[in-house]
Amino acid sequence: MEAPSPVSSLVHSSALVTARVYLMILLIGFVLFISRIVIFYSYDYMEGDPFISRFILLPRYGKSSADSMTR
Repeated sequence: MEAPSPVSSLVHSSALVTARVYLMILLIGFVLFISRIVIFYSYDYMEGDPFISRFILLPRYGKSSADSMTR
């Protein structure tokens, strides 16, 4: 079996690079879309409170959400 010609190998490598770039763009777009959904529902769950970090830190201290929100 013969080795591929230089032109054939260049076409193949450029096609792989193009496919990789295309897939990375799709993946980044998907991650941004999912993160927007998570932020929207977190914001909606906290009833418009922009300090979502309080919600994230609550389980570490073992307090209920009602106790820590009033203090």
